[in-house]
This record gives sequence, structure tokens and C-alpha cells, in this order.
Amino acid sequence: MTSTSTVSTVETAVLTEWASSLKWSELPEPVKSAAALHFLDALGVGVAVAATPFGSRLISRVATEDAGPAPLIGSDLRVDELRAALVNGTLIHGLEYDDTHISSVIHGSAVALPAVLSQVHRDGVTVADLMAGFAAGWEVLVRLGLLAPGAYQARGFQTAAVCGPPAAALAAGRLRGSDPRVLDAAFAVATSFSSGLMAYAQDGATVKRAHLGWAAHGGVAAVDLAEGGLTGPGRPLRAENGFLAVLAGGTEHAHVDGVLNDIGQRWYLPDVSFKLYPVCHYIHSYLDALLDLRARHDPATVGAIECEVHPAVVPVIADNPEQRRRPRTFEEAQYSLFYCAAQMFVYGHCDLEDLGDAQDGEVLAFAERVRAVVNPDMEYPGLFPAVVRVLDDNGTVLEELSIKGPHGATMAQQDLADVVRQKFVQNTAPTWGEERARSMFDRLRDVDAHAGEPAVRWWREAGPA
Repeated sequence: MTSTSTVSTVETAVLTEWASSLKWSELPEPVKSAAALHFLDALGVGVAVAATPFGSRLISRVATEDAGPAPLIGSDLRVDELRAALVNGTLIHGLEYDDTHISSVIHGSAVALPAVLSQVHRDGVTVADLMAGFAAGWEVLVRLGLLAPGAYQARGFQTAAVCGPPAAALAAGRLRGSDPRVLDAAFAVATSFSSGLMAYAQDGATVKRAHLGWAAHGGVAAVDLAEGGLTGPGRPLRAENGFLAVLAGGTEHAHVDGVLNDIGQRWYLPDVSFKLYPVCHYIHSYLDALLDLRARHDPATVGAIECEVHPAVVPVIADNPEQRRRPRTFEEAQYSLFYCAAQMFVYGHCDLEDLGDAQDGEVLAFAERVRAVVNPDMEYPGLFPAVVRVLDDNGTVLEELSIKGPHGATMAQQDLADVVRQKFVQNTAPTWGEERARSMFDRLRDVDAHAGEPAVRWWREAGPA
């Protein structure tokens, strides 16, 4: 391994030193449990997307034959590390069904899993190493997001795409055995690879699917480059024209020291929310509220549904209401509060099949009765709360329901485990069969039983292709 001349800085040393020394055996049990569930959840989504026409085309485009050591989710082919990170991240993020840490607005598994999976073939990497790297990647992602909550998006960037490359660099680099000095350089280099414009939200463009695969790719590439001697800025986060100045609009409101310095003492991974619907996470709380409300109100007798929304989320799910009420594509439906709300209230579910056609006449008609009302006093990012009102034909409020956050973030841990298992089976059974999907979940969840095994053997024996 080639060393670099970059020395650890006060700014990032706390992250790189922590990431390089993290041990799975020392993680608190709630962190271990959360890591295993989120790894499985992401794997299940990736398998489901790999089986779609989009996923099949993606894999066939980059993996026409075995061309490297790194595995692809949903395929028995292997490619080089960089392409594996790109494709696997794109698969996991490809249906808007992957998990989110809400207050940082971070989709972490679609970055952390591809980063560590790209290294699974390396000698000496155990299952414990793989899962510790996954947990480390997630934790760094969240903390980078919390440096300036909401600020990245206000500048027009997807938060996870911005924070992903440096976090992926630490996750992948630790599995290579890179020392903190190299990890520090890789982190700094990776900040130059941050990207991910949110213009996709305006017309349902599909480029967002690749944002987090590109972030994982950037992190792995940064490790390669740092090992080859490339250096990054000495103060990558707070430098003039650096990470926060450009991507978050400045450093004056950033919480760098407070967010970074307690890493290893306070864990955010157990707070990450699972997605129970394949739509933008901003919409989830509204769907949970509407599922409750429809039990007491017949859609045929309701005059209107009114949803309070924070102004920061309007450009993503509620601007141009006339256009959003009549989505033209699957992607436009996923980002339409109006259509998703109507789908849930009319039928009591909002799943992949519902959104695939987005042309249901009853849903389109009811979407005309869904209204968004801007409320700047709502907590944001917080837990993505929802306030929903059911009105009669005269505009009288029949019932109002407020919930603090989506069920995927607020359910009890055991209930969540059952829900995640069900979601995993639903996503993987069409490819693996239901019996195999259930046994796979149970085997892969028991990380401690396989902690000392070579990660590559664990992956192959599990048969995740």
C-alpha cells in the first residue's frame, strides 16, 4: 500500500481513526440488530430491482461477462470494484424503497452496502468486518447529513449523494486495512466527488436512481486514488470553497464539532426508518395517517383531503399540483403527494403495482380533491410529520389527524423486524422462491453466528444472486 503525505487533521481525524478501529464485537446490541436489518432490507430491495426490466438492462450493460472479483446483487456475474459499487447502489436506490435516516435526510444503505460489498472478496475480510464497515458507513453518512440539516437540499442537492462519497471511502477503506492516514486522504479526496442534483423531482427523471451508486463508486475510487498518493484539502469540511461552503451554503450554521466528536459514544443507526411504501419518504406519514382515516370515512362521501406540508418539501412532492395530480410515469407518481394520498385513501394501499400504472381513473378523480396547505411551523426535517384533515363538501373538517413520523420510524423494534422480514420476502420471493427467501433472511440476520467466517464465503453460501 502506498502512503501519502497528507496528515490527519483535527477536523476529520476523529472519523478516520474511529472507522479504522471499529469492531463488530464491541457494537451495542441495538446497533448490531439495526445493522443486520438494514443490510437485509437493502439487499431485498436490490434483488427486486435487479429482476425488473431496468435492473436487467443495467446489469447486462456493465456485466456482459465475468470481469472482476466484486459481486453484483441479483446476478452470479462479478465485475471490478468500481462498477460493482455503481450498479449495486443504483439497484438498491432504484425503486425509492430504501431506508432513510429522517432528520439528516440520508438514504444510507444504498451507499454503505455497495461500498463494503465491493470489498467482500478481499483476503481476510470476515463477516464481522463487512458488517462493521456497513455500520460505520451509515454512521458517518448520518453525521455528515446532520452537519447542516436541510441545507444541502436547499442548495438543490440530494443529501445522501453529497455525503455519500466520503462515507463510502471510510467504509470501503477500512475493509482494505487502510491506515487512518490513507483514510483521511481518501475522505478528503472523496468530498470532491460529491454531487446529485435534485432537478429530477420536477419531471420524474430517473437519474436519481444512480445518485447513490455514483456516491459509492466515488468513495471506492477515492480509496484507490489515496493509496496511489493523491491528496485532498487539509480541511475538507470547513475550507473556503470546501464541502460545507459549496454544498450547504456556508459553515456559519454547521455543527461540525458537536456532530463529529461524540462518534462511537452516541449511535444514530438504530434511529433509521424503514420504508413501508415505495415512494418519497416525505409522503409516508401522510399515507399512514390516511390509512387510519379511511377506516372511518368513506371516500365517496368525502369532499376533500387537506395535507399540511412544510415549505421545504413542496418542491419535491407538492408544487405544480395540476401536473402532480396526473402523473405520467411511475417516477412522477412516487413524488406526487396528491396521487399517492388518493391511492391510499381510495384503496387502502400504495405499492409498486399501484404506481406502475399510475392511471387508475378513481385515483385520478380523487386526486383532484387532495390539497396541500403550506405550514412553515411544521417541524422539519424532524421525523417528517403529517397533519391531514378530512373535509365534507362544504369544507367542514370531519376529522384531523396529526402523526409525528412514519410508522417505519416509530414502530417497536420487534414489530419492525417482522415487517422488514415480510418486506424482504415480498421483494425476493419472485426471484428465490418464498421458502428460500425466508431461510435466507433468518440466516443472514444472525451475524454473530457467522462473524468469524470469510465474508466472501458467507455471501456465496447464502446464495444472494
